[in-house]
Amino acid sequence: MELDYETMFEAGVHIGHQVKRWNPKFGPYLYKHLHGISVIDLEKTRACLEKAAAFLTEQIKDGATVLLVGTKPQSQELIRNLGQATGMSFCANRWLGGCLTNFKTVKASLAKYKRFLAMEESGELDKMFKKESSAIRREMVRMHRGFEGLLELNACPNVLFAVDAMKEAIALREARRLQIPTVGIVDTNSDPSLLDYPIPANDDSAKALRVLFDYLREAMEQGVELAKLNKVHQFVPTDVASSSKAKSWMRQRPPFGSRPNRSGFDKKDDRKGAGDGKRAGTSGEKRTDKASEAKRVTEPVRKEASTATEKPKAEAKAVESSSASVASKEE
Repeated sequence: MELDYETMFEAGVHIGHQVKRWNPKFGPYLYKHLHGISVIDLEKTRACLEKAAAFLTEQIKDGATVLLVGTKPQSQELIRNLGQATGMSFCANRWLGGCLTNFKTVKASLAKYKRFLAMEESGELDKMFKKESSAIRREMVRMHRGFEGLLELNACPNVLFAVDAMKEAIALREARRLQIPTVGIVDTNSDPSLLDYPIPANDDSAKALRVLFDYLREAMEQGVELAKLNKVHQFVPTDVASSSKAKSWMRQRPPFGSRPNRSGFDKKDDRKGAGDGKRAGTSGEKRTDKASEAKRVTEPVRKEASTATEKPKAEAKAVESSSASVASKEE
């Protein structure tokens, strides 16, 4: 999507706050003060928007997660749509203090909320006492307001996107403390230095925000598609993926999740095939060769043992026969 200046001008992206409310740190992105209103430089806005979009695309392509934060009434519906379109977590109602810096506690509360939702879906709440089930439902309403859009957030996000740096100052402060890169829309009354990738624009107009969100949505969706392609090509070598042997190579691969049998025996033979003398990785011929070699070594030992036991028996028989012959002669 190409964003032209005419579209941005008609949407009112350049309109800022009153001059008495402007932040001096916003000076590099200011065009001029006109009729008591601070006017934003659209060239700077477009350059910063393209830079932020490229950063988001690159991060999402590498598998990063983005947390979208926009609790202003003008941006709540846009944040929900952007999160659902890109599959990212979002916070549209109220920012929970410590959502990043105290994520361990928030994660436990999320698990509790998920358990309540599962109970409601399975019909377990209807089987409980009315007083107990109504108390759980009241708590679910309260938790829905804070945890909407955060159910899939299993760890701290890699990037934080915020609308209005002044209103979401707590979220930006937590992200800065955890060294999480931040992207956001900044108006003339805010400090752009709080963000790593600021987008100077009007954050009080839903029409202006919609123009910026459409551009960012396409960039984020492009990153999601590239991430899917990276996952597909991750298991295929580059020299094989582009050749005609890719299909045959994939047929030769073992199925995903398979692993060798740790017992050392083939799965088909298991213990039943152990009597056949077949082990994993060895053939029957090698097995018979080893058995014949062991037999050759043990045969001389057995012969020596047999001769050692037969000599005393032969001598005893000779003595008995000689004594018998002497007795017969005397008679």
